[in-house]
Amino acid sequence: MSIMKSLKSTFRGNTRKWSVNTILISLPVILFFSSFLIGRYPLSPVEVIMTILAKIFPSLQVSAIASTVVWDIRLPRILAAVLVGAALSVAGAAFQGTFKNPLVSPDILGVSAGAGFGAAIAILIIGIPLITQISAFIWGLVAVKLTYVFGRSIKS
Repeated sequence: MSIMKSLKSTFRGNTRKWSVNTILISLPVILFFSSFLIGRYPLSPVEVIMTILAKIFPSLQVSAIASTVVWDIRLPRILAAVLVGAALSVAGAAFQGTFKNPLVSPDILGVSAGAGFGAAIAILIIGIPLITQISAFIWGLVAVKLTYVFGRSIKS
């Protein structure tokens, strides 16, 4: 009897993992495509699909407004949101892997404070947006390095 219970619990565990993985994979895909439908100018799913297919099959006729909304407004915003989210998740995973701590965050490490300090200095001294971003990035790295060095020295 114990073998049957073991097999049932194993099967239930795999089923649960499969369903969680299915949800975690399908939810971003569903949200990606539903993002085309939400906005100031309402589009139906058929309009969005026809607009996307019109790039592949030029013989399809779509309205110029729908084409502009999908290709020039919504798609760049959706792709930017996806890329920013992916970059933030990779940054979080890199922090957690580097420091071997699942609770580490940019606030705890001082990245936010270092980047804010670097941005403030660049704004006060130069005021050029690109230099401000570069300065914020460099000072954020300096803050993480200092946190890492101080943590190592205290641990020893």
